[in-house]
Amino acid sequence: MTPLEWLTAALVVINGVFALQMVRSVAEMKRSRELQVMPKLTPQLRPLGPAFAFLTLGNVGQGPALDVQIEVIFEGRGDVESEHRRWRTDLFAPGESHDFLTPKTADLDELTSKYRRVAVKGGMKDSLGHPHKVDEASDDLEEMWQTLKASGQVMDQDYVKKIADAAKKLADAAERISRKLP
Repeated sequence: MTPLEWLTAALVVINGVFALQMVRSVAEMKRSRELQVMPKLTPQLRPLGPAFAFLTLGNVGQGPALDVQIEVIFEGRGDVESEHRRWRTDLFAPGESHDFLTPKTADLDELTSKYRRVAVKGGMKDSLGHPHKVDEASDDLEEMWQTLKASGQVMDQDYVKKIADAAKKLADAAERISRKLP
């Protein structure tokens, strides 16, 4: 081979390496962009005082969840039957959360003795229109509740205000109703 042919072959190899690196860079940029708009839904027990809690479902991901269609499952322990609840929303923004009532029980000690964990299963789309499977679950509820009780964590003051506001609205409504009764 002549020096020119060697140089041409070397340039072809170098261009091939650059092309391969470019393909990898584009794939990495695409993956990075997808992660920037990826929603992530997580279930969590949120204490409401020393004995009660809501189930809070939050979007802790970077992007909005669209066309969310899920089932919230309180997984029963032993002979306790699991409780399934369907829920959907068109938009679940990043940082947004929704509160759900827990199954009817006297308190968290009873709840955590009956239900092992909370699972969230279903589907959603990200803002790029890509579908995503939702399959998240809480830690063991009993362990979580025992740890929370032992920690002495103070309950969220926003919830206290919400309870007070709701109680006032109920009292006002009861007063209006009682005035209309004969």
